[in-house]
Amino acid sequence: MTIVESAWQVYRLPGRGQVVRADVPPEQAAALANALDPARSGRSCHVLLLLRPWLSMRKYGPRGYLYTQLDAAHAAVNLTGATPSHWRPVLRVGPDPFAIEAAAEAAVPPFHEIHSVLSFDPSHVVDPAPVAVRVPHGRAASPEPDPVEALCWAFLVGTLQRGDPPPSAPVRTALPPTSGESSNDWRRWRSWAAARRSCRRFDGPRLEARTLLRALSVLDVRLPVDFGETDVDEVRATVVLGPGYDVDERIRARLAPYGDVVTWPDDLCTEELVRACGSQEHAGDAQAFVLLHHPTSRIVVEGRPDLLRAALFRAGCAAHLIQLGAAGAGVAVLTIGRFDQAVWSHAGRLDVDDQVLYLMALGTTKESM
Repeated sequence: MTIVESAWQVYRLPGRGQVVRADVPPEQAAALANALDPARSGRSCHVLLLLRPWLSMRKYGPRGYLYTQLDAAHAAVNLTGATPSHWRPVLRVGPDPFAIEAAAEAAVPPFHEIHSVLSFDPSHVVDPAPVAVRVPHGRAASPEPDPVEALCWAFLVGTLQRGDPPPSAPVRTALPPTSGESSNDWRRWRSWAAARRSCRRFDGPRLEARTLLRALSVLDVRLPVDFGETDVDEVRATVVLGPGYDVDERIRARLAPYGDVVTWPDDLCTEELVRACGSQEHAGDAQAFVLLHHPTSRIVVEGRPDLLRAALFRAGCAAHLIQLGAAGAGVAVLTIGRFDQAVWSHAGRLDVDDQVLYLMALGTTKESM
C-alpha cells in the first residue's frame, strides 16, 4: 500500500507484472497504514507479505507448512536487501494480525496468514530504473474459497493463534553477531539475486576452501529487521564437509564464527548420504553441506507458535544470505527439502534435542566456474 494523491491506496500483486487495486475504502486504508506502522515512522509505502499454506501442504503434507514459512523468509529477506538503503527500509516480522485484519479485513484474502511487513519511503527518490506495471481497471475480487482448503485452514487457525503480540524490539536475524557490515549494498544484492540458481549437478572442480569461506561470510551482513521480542536464541549453523573433502585448521578457524565445522562420519557411505537427501543423486557429489538447526524444546511449545515462526524466519534468512553469497562467489547450491533428520543429526554431531530446519549442499559446476 502507498499514498496516491494524498490518500492511502491498497493494491495486490498477483504476479506477471500486474498491480490490482484492492477493494478497501479510504478510511479503512488509512487505519491499515496505522496498523502496519505502529511507530508512526512516516514511511510512505508498506508491503504486506501473506502466506497461503494450503498450496504447499497439499503437495508436501504437514511439512508443507514449514516450507511455506521458509519460502516466505526468502522472499521477505530478498525484498529487504534489494530495497535501496536510502529508502529507509525496515522489515517487521510477525506483526499483530488482529490489528491488521480489524483495520482492513478486505486486504487479507481468505486462508492467508500474515507473515511480515516491509516499510520504506521512496517518495523523495527518483528510481533510475523504474519498473513499468499495469493497473487493471476495476477492483480485485478474492478467489472463491476451496472447501478442502477451508477444512485444512480450520485445523490450522486454532493451533497457530498468536494471542497477545510480544513487544517489538530489534533483534539479530540469523546467527550470533560477528564484526560485519552495518548495511547491505543493494545493487550488488540485486545482481546476486538474479544470478541465484538451484544446482542440477555438481560437475565442477574441487571447491576451494577460501571460496567456501567467501560464500559463508555474507552472513556478516546486518539487515534492518524489527522482530517481536521472543525467547528464541539464534539459529545455529553446522558445516558438514562431504566425503573426501577437508579444509585446513586456518580455514576452520575463519569459518568458526559462522558455525561448527565437522568432517563426514566414517560410518556413513556416499549411498547413505544420497538417501538422506531424498535420493537426489547429484547431492552425493557436493563437497560441503550447511545445516541450520535449533533445539526443538525451545521452539515447539504449546501456545507459543511465535517461537517456531521466529526460528524458521532466522533459518530462512541465513539460508538466503548463504545462497546470495554463493552466487557472488561462484558456488553452486542445492537446497534439500526432503531429508533424513536422523542421518543429518548424526553427520553434524548435533545434540539429541536439535532439529534441522534447513539443509543445503554446496559445490561447483562447470557453468559456475
